[in-house]
Amino acid sequence: MGLGNPISTSVANWWVKKRGRAFGILWLGTSLASIIVPLVNMFIESYGWRNAFRLMSFLVLVVGIPIACVMRHRPEQYGMLPDGEDSRDVIKNESHSSNDTEVSFTMRQAIRLKTFWAFAFSVSIRIGITTAVAINSFPLVVSLGGTATQASMLFLLQGVLSAPGRLFLSWAGDNINKRYIMASSLFVMTISLFFMSQANSFSYLAVCWIPYAVVCGGLSSLPQSLRADLFGRKNFGSIQGAMSPLHRIFSVGGPIFAAAIYDNTQSYSAAFLTFSGLALLSMILILVAKPVK
Repeated sequence: MGLGNPISTSVANWWVKKRGRAFGILWLGTSLASIIVPLVNMFIESYGWRNAFRLMSFLVLVVGIPIACVMRHRPEQYGMLPDGEDSRDVIKNESHSSNDTEVSFTMRQAIRLKTFWAFAFSVSIRIGITTAVAINSFPLVVSLGGTATQASMLFLLQGVLSAPGRLFLSWAGDNINKRYIMASSLFVMTISLFFMSQANSFSYLAVCWIPYAVVCGGLSSLPQSLRADLFGRKNFGSIQGAMSPLHRIFSVGGPIFAAAIYDNTQSYSAAFLTFSGLALLSMILILVAKPVK
């Protein structure tokens, strides 16, 4: 429930001008992790899900915790500046100083802004959609006559295709308005989900999954850097934390909604059609979330 918060806060603190590409590289880890899904699926089929969980918990202990120990909070705590800037260069040319131009809202100030709620609901809706699609993808593939192995390969496909989206869309966000990139990505997601709602075979679904996976990657990393741009990095963690309960409501409600639709209709068509409309609403909300002076 809170694991991603300290990681993204650290990245937001260490980069300002190159924040987009930093988050893009960070979220490449999720794409790389998708390679593990087919392996986990094979392990479950061979040794059972309990043993698979034991193996994954062991990997978290021996890999995750040591890596977490080398993370650092802010560059200023170590006599450094964001983006690797040299303090002597900042003194010579104050225009290089990121602190002079950065916005800085407290959590209490932020939650009074329309921008905060438009951004929070836009991102929460997108999280609800992508979580629902991910969790229901296995029964979705089976409902179309596919197999669990094909479903796991769909995860791998998303991991591979989302990597360029995470990296290049985030990189572009350092030079192009991030809100416009997110809005364009959400429009593509809207169209993709609409056609996915009409899928009648695994191959049709896989084709629709391609543009969905690419923009899904960018939409995972861009909000992190945009949040820091809109509200500043000083209170990034607490502002992100204030949005988290809303994220959780949608991430829990989305999968349950899709599953309930399937239980009642034996089809995911209505659920995906609804998600298509919600993605369009998310696009409108992110355009409303304008920077506040």
